[in-house]
Amino acid sequence: VYKRQYLTDVLRLQRITTGPLRLEMNIAPIGEKMQLNLTGDFGEFKAMASGQFVDLQQLNDIDLRVSTSGPDAGSAAEIFGAEGVPNDPFNITGKLNRSGKALAVEEITITIGKTQFGLSAQFDKFPSPDGANASLQIDGPDIGRFSKLLGLPGRLDGPFNLDADLAPLDGGGASISLNARASDISISVDGDFTADANFVGSKARVRYHVPDLSVLATALGI
Repeated sequence: VYKRQYLTDVLRLQRITTGPLRLEMNIAPIGEKMQLNLTGDFGEFKAMASGQFVDLQQLNDIDLRVSTSGPDAGSAAEIFGAEGVPNDPFNITGKLNRSGKALAVEEITITIGKTQFGLSAQFDKFPSPDGANASLQIDGPDIGRFSKLLGLPGRLDGPFNLDADLAPLDGGGASISLNARASDISISVDGDFTADANFVGSKARVRYHVPDLSVLATALGI
């Protein structure tokens, strides 16, 4: 008797979708590099990657554009151990470029429902974070749906946005600038943080605005 088995069951992963599995991959030489084109469907989830590489096993020299989408961001995130992601449709696009230890992550856009995340980063000594530059933007209609994912203790809701930038300091460590607003609360952080494990020698300025203490108490879950 034939028994249907899903790939997720065979791999002992959570079943996030049902339906056909299709994967098409073409690799062809272009000069000293190889051209990769990959498309795939995993039930209702779709993925695409295209770009060039020298050695697919080492990935030390690669220029790649990727995109993926699906009906349920929460279920997909749980496969990678991330909890608190809403079960909304999602779409991810971005570019990846690596040459030796230099890695650039560019134009990463993650849309979950009506919330959008934008990310770009450059690493000079990948996988070490030393000397990294990074920029993050978040904009959405309801912060309450992302409280667990963002590690927020309180009960905030309503529209929110965040802009954060990280840049290396000449003597090591990083300069961080962050501006965020949610509900009636706004906060900004500017500081230089040393590479010391206990942040000895670091300095920062934190500013916040709330209309009254009850709003702050709600945000902190008091």
